[in-house]
Amino acid sequence: MQTLRAKSRISMILVIILVLLPCAFAVYSLSAGEKNSERSRLAHEVLEAHLELSRNGHMLLDHIARGGSRTDAVGKELDTAVMSQARRARSLIAAEIEMIGRGGADEEEEELERIAQILTNLNRNLAGDDDAGWEKLVDDAVDEERREVAEIDSLTQRAFAGATASMIVMSLAALALAIAAFIWFQRSLLRPAADLLDGMTRLSDGDLGFRLRPSGDREFRILGEQFNNMAAQVQASAKSMENDRNALQLMVEARTEEIETANDELKKAADIRTQFLADISHELRTPLAIVRGEAEVTLRGKDKSAEEYRGSLARVADQVNGMARLVDDLLYVARNEGGAPKMKTQAVNIASLLKTIASDLRPLVEADEGRLGFRADVENALVIGDPDRLRQLIQILLDNAMNYSEGPPEIDIMLNSATNGFAIKVRDEGIGISTEDLPHIFERYHRGKQASTQNGGGIGIGLPMAKAIVESHGGSILVESIEDEGTMVTVMLPAANGMRAVA
Repeated sequence: MQTLRAKSRISMILVIILVLLPCAFAVYSLSAGEKNSERSRLAHEVLEAHLELSRNGHMLLDHIARGGSRTDAVGKELDTAVMSQARRARSLIAAEIEMIGRGGADEEEEELERIAQILTNLNRNLAGDDDAGWEKLVDDAVDEERREVAEIDSLTQRAFAGATASMIVMSLAALALAIAAFIWFQRSLLRPAADLLDGMTRLSDGDLGFRLRPSGDREFRILGEQFNNMAAQVQASAKSMENDRNALQLMVEARTEEIETANDELKKAADIRTQFLADISHELRTPLAIVRGEAEVTLRGKDKSAEEYRGSLARVADQVNGMARLVDDLLYVARNEGGAPKMKTQAVNIASLLKTIASDLRPLVEADEGRLGFRADVENALVIGDPDRLRQLIQILLDNAMNYSEGPPEIDIMLNSATNGFAIKVRDEGIGISTEDLPHIFERYHRGKQASTQNGGGIGIGLPMAKAIVESHGGSILVESIEDEGTMVTVMLPAANGMRAVA
């Protein structure tokens, strides 16, 4: 029985062979092709040298026939050209002999002898012997070179064609072998893996008595045995838990009377937490409403994409994290009256923060058939501050705007550049604040008559906390309100490095 490791090694060896064999054949074919191409080049150049030798020889004979001599300027030039082409032909033939080796160079040796005979017969013709026959020797040499060139070119073409066909055949064979190896290896994995997955599913569904039948390679058999051992242990643990649960039930019944006594003491402790819980109820209302609104919007209508669900869950998680921070802040305020919470400051783009908050709250406002508008004349409004505290500040202002509106809320958020900073304005068309209550709105737990009537659940710490956040960032807050007409809250924050943003 082969193991999975052995099959993996065999598959790897086959892959290596499939890669190396075509590569080795390609290297051999390219080497042979280069050799044939180089020999073809040399043969062409030898042919060219013979043709030049013939042409210059005829020109030299014709020059002498017209009364010239071999020693005058033209004769010397033609004689030099003849000898130069003869040397060139010998050099090229010697290169061919070196390339193909002495064993297959008989024809090239004959060509060297023929060149020497051509020069001898040419000299005889130049000396006046018309029967030397040098022209026939030259013509024979040219014909022989042309035949050799054609033969070498044909051999090169056949070699390249054969290499191409062989590469195609080898590639197809390698592909077929690779597919067969892949199918073989895949079958060794899929069936045992499917059996194991089925066993895990049945075990998770509560079928604790299910056991796997050993199958597949040795590794899968070992894994199946371990699965069966695990299932037996789970079954034993479940039985033990059943016994423990029965014993625990008896203990719970025995302790019931003690718990009732402890409840009386817990009621006393609950009275101490009442004030603190009243504080956090005000601050957690808005983020909880956002979480609820986000969940309702996400669950409503047709199925959404995974990206939309992920975005919705991210916004919900963000709100939950914000609620945890708010609880910590209010606990700190409860223990340290008048103390400012610590902040983690960084560069914050107020425009981006306001846009995000408006996007988060808009579904909640629109669910009440209201409107939440946002307008900014700057895009890069950088301040140095704590982004969580700044978010809390804006949420306090928007929470007041929504809670103290008669009918559907009409809210506008505006961001403008100002001297050395930025102005954030939150305007609503709600019930407004009376003239006598306006000077006291930043006092902790103070609630005006309009606020008590419109929103009885508040405890009056929202605006004091907003003021503390603004002042801790080096800014200021101003509230302008007309009773029964609406309220405008203006927050001034200094820009990072004291610079104004450019719209």
